[in-house]
This record gives sequence, structure tokens and C-alpha cells, in this order.
Amino acid sequence: GALTGLIAGLMYDFVLPTPVGLTSLALGLAGATAGLLVYFYREPTWWMRLITIGVVSLLGEVYYPLAQTVVGLDGWLQFRIIKVAIVVAVCNLVLSPIAIFVCRWTLTERKLSV
Repeated sequence: GALTGLIAGLMYDFVLPTPVGLTSLALGLAGATAGLLVYFYREPTWWMRLITIGVVSLLGEVYYPLAQTVVGLDGWLQFRIIKVAIVVAVCNLVLSPIAIFVCRWTLTERKLSV
């Protein structure tokens, strides 16, 4: 999760006008948070995965404006970010069962019939 977040964030960093590394830091931190939330469970249940997706979505939406404020970009950390984070978390919570099903379907190994 953290490595994927770092790489995706680095790709965003090359097209955004923010300091390089800021998005990769925020997305890497979100990926690390996701990994740590389910780290202590050998086989997380479906509802634990959904809760993790909701919590990490909420935190991921807060990490980026927080990182921008830390490096001195003003005006990003506002109270409306709480509303945005809640909407993103709820949308991801609703859509994640479909995404989990599609990911499992695409990653299964199938026998080729000749």
C-alpha cells in the first residue's frame, strides 16, 4: 500500500504545481495507514476491509491539505475539508464491495481450455 501510494503520488507530483514529493508523501502515508490497520489480522473479514477503506479514505483526504499546510501553502486546511472527507469516505465505502469483487475476479487464475 505504501509503495503504491508513493509511486502514484510521485506521478501526480510531476503534473501538479505543488512541491515535488508532497503528493507522494500524502498518498504513501495513506497506503501505510491502510496496511497498518489490517496488519495484525491474518485473514481480515470483509467488514474489516470495508471499515479500513472508509477510515483510510477519510484520513487520505486530510493528509494532503495537512501536508500542504506544513510546507507553507496557505488556504488548504479549512473546515470544509471535513465535509469532503466524509463524502469521499462514504462513497468509497459504498463502492468498495464492487471494487473488491472485480479485483478478486481479475486476479484469479483460470485454466486455459485448449
